[in-house]
Amino acid sequence: MQPAWQLSLQEKFQVLSTDSLFLATIQYKDTGKDLMQQYLLVQMVIGKGFALELARRGFNLVMLIRNVKKGEALAEEIRKTINKEIDIQIVEVDFQAIQNPGAIEAIVEKVKGLDISILVNNVGYLIGGSFEKQTYSQINNIISMNVGAQALLTRGLISQLLNRKQKSAIINLSSMSSYLIFAGFAMYGGTKSFNDYFSRSLSEEYKGKLDVLSVKPGWVNTPMTDGIPGKFLEITPEQCASNILKQLGRTNLTFGHYKHEMTAFVNYLTIDMINNLQRKNMQSAIK
Repeated sequence: MQPAWQLSLQEKFQVLSTDSLFLATIQYKDTGKDLMQQYLLVQMVIGKGFALELARRGFNLVMLIRNVKKGEALAEEIRKTINKEIDIQIVEVDFQAIQNPGAIEAIVEKVKGLDISILVNNVGYLIGGSFEKQTYSQINNIISMNVGAQALLTRGLISQLLNRKQKSAIINLSSMSSYLIFAGFAMYGGTKSFNDYFSRSLSEEYKGKLDVLSVKPGWVNTPMTDGIPGKFLEITPEQCASNILKQLGRTNLTFGHYKHEMTAFVNYLTIDMINNLQRKNMQSAIK
């Protein structure tokens, strides 16, 4: 039996009773279980796009989020505009401290017993520019948030996903910077390369048991990218999430949106020019 995210693509989501990091669950056509007993786990901000898109498809949500007030505001928005009956749970998480002893165990305990079918690992931290100017604190934070959070949350929840009667899935956000080598993004691109390898290795390890999707998006309109000039073919979080969900269960690697496939192709053709310009900009900044 195919999982519902595959069936729904063919049946225009008619298999759902209604039409992110977040923790999520999904309604399967063969389960007979009320949709309100299943959950999706997600993280903000691209996670907000996943939350909105999956709420429209009848998912319940568990939000792992640093700012509880923002989570509560999003929950209220979803109940007012999409589904007033949806069950949304909020778990406060400091992702910069996620590698501390006991942190993951505490998160796992809070979602224990929930029927989770999709884990969306999208929490992220961006630093760029000259590596010698990056602080030790920034380097520790980007490793914790981009590598530690994804690896530890996946490890903490993978048994729960595998033990379901129906097939489950993990969506891991990597980046286009793991596809091409950009000057000035040694730490960010390095962590995103981990995300991609980690995801595709898990996809091979659990093939037939678990769908794992590595996503390499380009520019997405989020607070993390505010103020960055020249964001070529930028898309919204909702566009990002919707197009990723259409490919879940069909592949283990995607750029997510056709605009980002175009971006990757253009960047591939112009990478030397991009890096030459980036080096000049960084050298000028140092002077």
